[in-house]
Amino acid sequence: MFKNTDFIKSWEETRKSGRLRYALVEGTIFGYIIAATPLAISIFSESVELNIHKYWAYYLGFSILGGIISYWLVFWPMNEYFYKKKKKNNKTKQDI
Repeated sequence: MFKNTDFIKSWEETRKSGRLRYALVEGTIFGYIIAATPLAISIFSESVELNIHKYWAYYLGFSILGGIISYWLVFWPMNEYFYKKKKKNNKTKQDI
């Protein structure tokens, strides 16, 4: 778990690169992991019958697109909220 100061410094660096870059990089990584997981399960498990090999490129594309959209619409505003809250709490603690 991040300490308040670690999160604040990390998010300030992320904010410098911008929302679009954050959504593209983090969302693409997230989408690829989501798409690769069922593929790995179907490859390494004999009992699971997932017919994902045929349509994996489509699944990958939709997973990446979903990751980008979710990081743009959900995770950026959520991190902004936590950043402002932690920064305010950190400032209050320093004033005491």
